[in-house]
Amino acid sequence: MVLRVAGKGLPIFRGAGRGDLYVQIGVRIPEAISAEAALRGRYLRRASARRSARTDGPCAPSRSVDTARSPAAVVGRSRTGGAVGGVR
Repeated sequence: MVLRVAGKGLPIFRGAGRGDLYVQIGVRIPEAISAEAALRGRYLRRASARRSARTDGPCAPSRSVDTARSPAAVVGRSRTGGAVGGVR
């Protein structure tokens, strides 16, 4: 698939303005995923469900990051439960 973004390309030679930017998009979906990718997918689905359940009113829950369940926290832990690379 190719998308055209008008006016965001290279400057026109000896002229004013910019040309168009053409972007080619290719999507590949793997046939099988790793256990880590499945874990991250579950995390993203839960985070998306929590975000869609929130309201924007004055009683809305805080939007702090849940570091105990974030993908960075999951990746930063070893299999024995200790921190990896000094990250706690």
